[in-house]
Amino acid sequence: MIYKIDDKEYNVKIVTEHYMTDNSPALSLYSNDEQGYYMPFLRISVRHAIRSAEGCIWVKDYSENEGMCKWLEENNIAEVTGVKLATGFVELIEMRLKGEIE
Repeated sequence: MIYKIDDKEYNVKIVTEHYMTDNSPALSLYSNDEQGYYMPFLRISVRHAIRSAEGCIWVKDYSENEGMCKWLEENNIAEVTGVKLATGFVELIEMRLKGEIE
């Protein structure tokens, strides 16, 4: 799967994990290096005291993650639920994961 930032393309895979504090789902991108080893690249989800709905994650779609929701939808990974959570000066977007992800 290809993820593009500032006209540079990265070969990535999506990995589901869990936050240790409350076991809520976490979604990350791992990118492979020149030797083919996958290493953490980008955290897609954000942990918040207010948990997202079952099967959903909070997504950071601003700053260095701008456009993440669109990329997740275009790659059939998740869909926006319409729920937003204000946190500071920004909003987190709730997205429902589709199918099984590694």
